[in-house]
Amino acid sequence: TASAKGAGAGGKEPGLNAVQAMLLECGFAFGATKDERGRFPEGLLDSAAELLRKLSPEDLGQPEPYDGGANVGGIEYTDVYVGGEFTMCMFKLPAGARLPMHDHPHMTVLSKVLWGEMSVHAYDRTLPPQEKTSGGGFMGALATQMRGGPDLSPFEVSAKAPAVWTAKDGVQVTLPDDGNIHEFRAVTPCCFVDVLAPPYDSSGGRRCTYYEIDTKPEGTLLGRPVQCPSDYTTTNTPYQGLPAELENM
Repeated sequence: TASAKGAGAGGKEPGLNAVQAMLLECGFAFGATKDERGRFPEGLLDSAAELLRKLSPEDLGQPEPYDGGANVGGIEYTDVYVGGEFTMCMFKLPAGARLPMHDHPHMTVLSKVLWGEMSVHAYDRTLPPQEKTSGGGFMGALATQMRGGPDLSPFEVSAKAPAVWTAKDGVQVTLPDDGNIHEFRAVTPCCFVDVLAPPYDSSGGRRCTYYEIDTKPEGTLLGRPVQCPSDYTTTNTPYQGLPAELENM
């Protein structure tokens, strides 16, 4: 996971509000061809990330802190935009709530905290030496592991440095091979937005899998696929921000 800084002008076209302008830029960026690791060309996402960075809580209809007392489980989920190339959604969490360890296979995610503080623990899948040197690179090896349905076997992972994200940190980027397995926990009541490209799609090999991290006696870390934790529940809420509809997208 890395920070993204806009290199482009980060402006918006006449007639579009701030949310629509960001979505339009995402449509341009996420339609590009990716490399063997599943990454978009360097710098291509900068303008979209800059427009996302500029969005305010008010733009997205989330101006007030959330106390977590209105629904069982305390976590609210909101769809902002749902399209074929990418989706945009928001989560609101009361203090102490978490999004369990999960992944984004073959996906890139732009994340921005709107308010509050959120701790992040992330891991990278460690590929065996023969898969690192074989044809197809990271994505080819991952596709082989996923062929025929989800592989529920544990696999080796390496830990990223723990982090705390706030609105001041701007946009964070999760890549197919960098920080793609992660857990979010609300340090304070918080709200964050995700832009996912491409969207989750079980039939397309992009199933969301949950994990526990185990430590072997010699210290090796293993990501072990598990069922969605029973204590993880969300409540769907309607989007109340600036219009997010775009024609011909």
